Amino acid sequence: MLSLTDRACDVIQQLVESDPKPEATGLRIAAARSDDSTPRYGLVIVAGPETGDQVLEDRGARLFIDDTANQALEDATLDATIDPNSRKVEFYLT
Repeated sequence: MLSLTDRACDVIQQLVESDPKPEATGLRIAAARSDDSTPRYGLVIVAGPETGDQVLEDRGARLFIDDTANQALEDATLDATIDPNSRKVEFYLT
């Protein structure tokens, strides 16, 4: 299963806690379509998992992973950074 770095856990928690929707409980990652064969994934703050999602809870962060993304990312690690000036969040896989 996908693993999370400490930074990714912190960023996910910050994003979910700062979301204005009170029902927000986690971040969902889902495979997205691309025009070429490059894998792409979408991330969205959600109230809970969809049917068939794997739920990953790690150090206070909750990540819901759709089946297609879960299969593709099973040996990957999700990391994240936040630019201190722009507050732009970037997630990346290793």
